[in-house]
Amino acid sequence: MKKLKSILMVDDDRSTNFLHELILKNAGCTEHFHFALNGQEALDYLRKQYESKAVLPEVIFLDINMPVMNGWEFLEEFALLPTEIKESAGVVMLTTSMNPDDEEKATAIPFVKAFRNKPVSESMIQEIAEKYLLN
Repeated sequence: MKKLKSILMVDDDRSTNFLHELILKNAGCTEHFHFALNGQEALDYLRKQYESKAVLPEVIFLDINMPVMNGWEFLEEFALLPTEIKESAGVVMLTTSMNPDDEEKATAIPFVKAFRNKPVSESMIQEIAEKYLLN
């Protein structure tokens, strides 16, 4: 598996985050990963990484439904971030939603690279890395 420098997981569900952490560790697909419990935490993390010239995530796995700031609100604010941040990370929307409108809305946003159902898997991470990020 090709190795990414950094992954940011944005999801308020701690059990899902625990599962994703196990999958990421087992896959050995990234040098670093960070979890944010909502969109605001994720934005704060991205700004901090950018300002300190630290490694920015190459992929952001983003849940849609979260408290404080949901995935759609995050995407609105993400669009206002410096170009370097937006160009460093491809966003993958993760959901349990079966609503086709969500996928249509997500894929119409240029920096959203994919729309997938939870949970992530090793094969999903590899496919996304190869198709969208490691070209």
